[in-house]
Amino acid sequence: MNATDNTASMQADLTAHLRAPGPRHELEFVTSLGARRSFVGTGQSLVSVSRGELLVNTVEGRISLFGGDVGVFHGPVEVYPAMAGCGNWSVVNGADRSWSQALRHGSSDPTAAFLLPGVAVCPPELRHGLIAAQRARLHRRPMTAVNSAELTFLVGVHELQAPWHRQVQACPGRTLQQRRNVYFRLQRVRNHVLANSTEELRTSDLAAMANYSPWHFIRIFCDVFGETPHDFLVRHRLNHARRLLHTSSLAIREVALAAGFEHRCTFARLFREHYGTSAQLYRQNLLANAA
Repeated sequence: MNATDNTASMQADLTAHLRAPGPRHELEFVTSLGARRSFVGTGQSLVSVSRGELLVNTVEGRISLFGGDVGVFHGPVEVYPAMAGCGNWSVVNGADRSWSQALRHGSSDPTAAFLLPGVAVCPPELRHGLIAAQRARLHRRPMTAVNSAELTFLVGVHELQAPWHRQVQACPGRTLQQRRNVYFRLQRVRNHVLANSTEELRTSDLAAMANYSPWHFIRIFCDVFGETPHDFLVRHRLNHARRLLHTSSLAIREVALAAGFEHRCTFARLFREHYGTSAQLYRQNLLANAA
């Protein structure tokens, strides 16, 4: 199955599985240890992983988040651990208006009251604020009466979003809404890459997803994110390979194939360029440090 077929199948499965009422008028805080949960409708979900690997089904495909990662997704999502009963995750879900009302707290910039999609390392402020806000929500205080714990969480969300808002400003467009629309299209492409990184991904297909010619797509992608689509794909594959070296007993050649590299020589060269050592020495150092 190629990447396009995989995405189409995921969209159909997710739409069928999540056919239910839309999100509430208030932000919903959910935390779980090793459980599966669906969030439906056209709202927005902030997904934070404390431990383990979490799989997130989105309309772009299935995306893996690991301990210390955070992702923001628009539309229906389904989250579940890669290993049944393992992993710790939290989700804050709400309608667009609920997020906008909440994000007016913690920032004096009115344009920041808009939750942008993306995947990143979770800032410490956000991680600590999320834990505190979840505890505060046990008392069922509405977000309209923001307490110190919830304000810490919202400040953390703004910290996470700040570089993404700067990326929006780098998008082409005469108005803020036009630039946001471009950012959303580019982010859908990035999610597609994350969900299908082991597949053969052609630049022309990615450009078509963003409604650009290949030349314009590469230029705009690089202007916004500081790297080409190919660089983004390679970086994600190398991160995947690094985790496999740490968590699996696969041979180096098998690690390369599992991460999406067809040729071991290409993988060896790129791994050394990125991490400053060979994959074999990297694994040996991990084993030595664990001993």
